Amino acid sequence: MIDVVQHAIDVPERDKDEQTKTYIVSKLIPALRAGLKKHDCVEEHRGQSYFYGSMLIACGGELHELEGNFQLVEPERGYAAIGSGAEPALGSLRSTRSLSARVRVVKALETSAENNAGVAAPFDILLIKS
Repeated sequence: MIDVVQHAIDVPERDKDEQTKTYIVSKLIPALRAGLKKHDCVEEHRGQSYFYGSMLIACGGELHELEGNFQLVEPERGYAAIGSGAEPALGSLRSTRSLSARVRVVKALETSAENNAGVAAPFDILLIKS
């Protein structure tokens, strides 16, 4: 799925004065849904589209979690982690608040890898500029 998001989906441009959540809900999520569906990464069940897992979307200085049913969640703490290594990653993120976002993400992934057999390098950190 990461390859489809990175290489096969055209990320729509964000208007200069467009609110972040408006952009994500009205432009980015429909583009993700269409692209994932086109590349067979989406299943249909009772009229609802689903993809396996979830995604973190950082946009305009805000962090959101996109659930597998394409619902958008805003983490209360300002940081989030997903997947089997989420718990150690959350601990790392809480303890590294003073560091840059990229360093925090790398440290959280490394901490998760040390504490969960399902997490291992190399890590894909996808930065999409719109």
